[in-house]
Amino acid sequence: MDDSNSFIEKLINDIQNNRITLPSLPEVAVKVRKFVDDPRMGVPQLAKVISTDPALSARLLQVANSPFFRCLTPSSNLNIAIGRLGGVCVRNVVTSLVMAQLYKTNVSGKTKVILKENWEHSTNVAAYCGVIAKKFTRVNSEQAMLAGLVHNIGALPILNNISTQPEIADDETSIKNIIFENHTRVGEIILKSWEFPEEMIEAVINHENLQREHQGEADIIDVVMVGNLHALLGSKHPLTQTKWTDIPAFEMLGLTPEESIEAMKEAKAEIQMIQRILKV
Repeated sequence: MDDSNSFIEKLINDIQNNRITLPSLPEVAVKVRKFVDDPRMGVPQLAKVISTDPALSARLLQVANSPFFRCLTPSSNLNIAIGRLGGVCVRNVVTSLVMAQLYKTNVSGKTKVILKENWEHSTNVAAYCGVIAKKFTRVNSEQAMLAGLVHNIGALPILNNISTQPEIADDETSIKNIIFENHTRVGEIILKSWEFPEEMIEAVINHENLQREHQGEADIIDVVMVGNLHALLGSKHPLTQTKWTDIPAFEMLGLTPEESIEAMKEAKAEIQMIQRILKV
């Protein structure tokens, strides 16, 4: 077994036996998710929890008043914004807005560079997913955005623990290969520990299964798959070697690859707005 394989097998074993602490959602996101699932809690209680974080409150208002949610009359306070968006939407948006905190970890060198790249890529995928879902599917757009944001979450434990393997830790190519080959496996474990919906876990597992076919309408996996491919354009990622015309997800969205590219160009301002909000 080579160094990369031995590292990932030890990592998985340590996670399964609670020897490594998985990334955990910030407390405010955990509380919001619990409150939304509790029928006894209403808008005032949600607003009270969110208002404990002034920066988050301001950003949620910014999202609520953005063109993405087509608000004709701006929300002047949290209660109005939450009532307008609805609990499930607020849950997904708040979780998305606090996700950046998980990427502020104490790593250095090549690992720090790759960590930053992964966060940048995740926000780009999230933006594409939100727009694709809204324009071409009946998939919940803010849920698609969150799925795009966490599609690569499995990279976090890998990067946080790669320093235990000094023979790999300074080899950028080896680190990226380990992430490419294992991030879906680790990501599944993380999202299950967060008790995320099954469809989002499936999106993390299958977003690189480019030959995936299914019956019915386009689903969140199709959205994340295509959003990820758009975000990878121009990179040297292995997935860029696949011809888009051979990927069933585009047909599920009712788009040719060319139409997809043109649609993303037309939505450039909306995509950039989502990226700016998430990257704060």
